[in-house]
Amino acid sequence: MPSSKSFSRRGFLAAGLGASAAALASTRLRAQASPAQPQGLPPAIAALPNLTGKARPFTNAERQARIEGGYGLEGVLTDALSRVIIERQIAAYLRNGDASGAARARALAYTQGIGGTTAGAIETSFAEETETDLFGEQAVLCGGATELVTAGYETLVEAGYQPAVAYFECLHELKLIVDLLYEGGIAKMHEFISETAKYGDLVSGPRVVNDETRARMREILGDIQSGAFARDWIEENRAGKPRYRDMLDADLAQPIEQVGARLRAHMAWLQSQP
Repeated sequence: MPSSKSFSRRGFLAAGLGASAAALASTRLRAQASPAQPQGLPPAIAALPNLTGKARPFTNAERQARIEGGYGLEGVLTDALSRVIIERQIAAYLRNGDASGAARARALAYTQGIGGTTAGAIETSFAEETETDLFGEQAVLCGGATELVTAGYETLVEAGYQPAVAYFECLHELKLIVDLLYEGGIAKMHEFISETAKYGDLVSGPRVVNDETRARMREILGDIQSGAFARDWIEENRAGKPRYRDMLDADLAQPIEQVGARLRAHMAWLQSQP
């Protein structure tokens, strides 16, 4: 089943019944349903417009929905619960095919409507979006990056260097590199760093991220693909998230967080940001 994903991640919409089910899974949704719901449809889908492929305005007696561009349903539903809704309520309807005959066009229309086609759109699927998104968060963007930063900081401090200097070298200056990567990829980073930094990158980077690291990444991806991560997160939520809270508290109690807070308090330009 095709879908479209914008470069800005503001327009991930999968094709289906008038693209309405996709809108639930891909945008911040605030929906208020009237007492009368369409028969035979899950409430989550029934609260969305154009489900049957008929383009017409709402009447006062119909459901009202507001769709805002954003990063999926983050902040509204957990990734795990979103996946359950997609698999149990939405996917069954999408598997029945394109009821309107214009699913792809409507998916792109929704994407354009929320500003997601400014730089173009990538056609993808629920599975690809979900699995790559979770993997990126866990192995690179969040889990991988913070563990790498913390390990580097601790290595320097254990070797006798000042914690403040270790913080600047391993965390604060990361923004400079990320901005270069964002703007022009690895090539732009190499263009704007010193020859010494480039040589160190090439000879030492593979010593940190090596075959063992890649094996761990494949394990993480396997847990995501098999549903093991989703099941674990669902069970953790059902239990009241005790392990999650303990891990989060420990993460925020690390020395690098305390040092960073003290240093950032002297950076007036950061204090003026929302």
